[in-house]
Amino acid sequence: MPVDPTIFSNVSSGDAVEAEDIRERMLELQRFLNGGIVPRKAPVGDFENSAFIKTQHIEKPEFYGSPHPRVESISSDTVFRKRTNNRLDRYYRHEQTGSVLQPTFSGASTTPTAWQPIEGMSSTVFAREDCTALVIGSFYVHDSGGSDGFANVDSLDIASKRQEAAFTRCMLAGRIICETALFLDKGDGNGSVLQSRTKRRIYSRGEQSYNCRRMNHSFTIPVELKKGENKLSYRTYYRLKKRDDFHVKHIFFDARNFVVDCLYR
Repeated sequence: MPVDPTIFSNVSSGDAVEAEDIRERMLELQRFLNGGIVPRKAPVGDFENSAFIKTQHIEKPEFYGSPHPRVESISSDTVFRKRTNNRLDRYYRHEQTGSVLQPTFSGASTTPTAWQPIEGMSSTVFAREDCTALVIGSFYVHDSGGSDGFANVDSLDIASKRQEAAFTRCMLAGRIICETALFLDKGDGNGSVLQSRTKRRIYSRGEQSYNCRRMNHSFTIPVELKKGENKLSYRTYYRLKKRDDFHVKHIFFDARNFVVDCLYR
């Protein structure tokens, strides 16, 4: 349903614009948005002849009274999950699950079994045609429960020990203990493919200090989806230098958000 080109004609510099012209444009815009929807007819049109819209796709209008009487009628809806905002509303990793042994950090791209989906940051999208989707995510993350061997620095009365503790904590605060990334499975037989531009690294906090290591990460990336089922999941893995490593313990993911916005032509 194209907009009437005679009504929405270009306005050049110096042209006079009357009130009636604006009213006509508003009426044409209303007609374009609310009326005249017809099945697709080559080469232009709105919808396929297959009539893919079903009853379950239509959302009821919302009516509002005082202080701002209005009605909102839309043909789509937003689905979301929310739980009580407390410490139980978090996702956490342990050292023995979803981990990979890496004495020297090199990433876990070649060890896909180490990557575990983060709860609340996965989605299955059924696209009605090939399209671009904008994937947006954010989360708050920190580690906790580890030990650097100097739990009570104040009790260390030997200067060399205090210096050793400070040095150890500085080194641990720069250690990569976790990495996250987005995976996309288009159902084309290639499996889940890592989207490298969404990689984020989590560093050790250094036992009861270096609160700056509590981090908030976010990402926004356009991805190409295929017609049909597409699976998106934001995943993480836990890095161990050795299996009995005590310097790190748990990683907590809080305040997680994950949005997949499909953009159709």
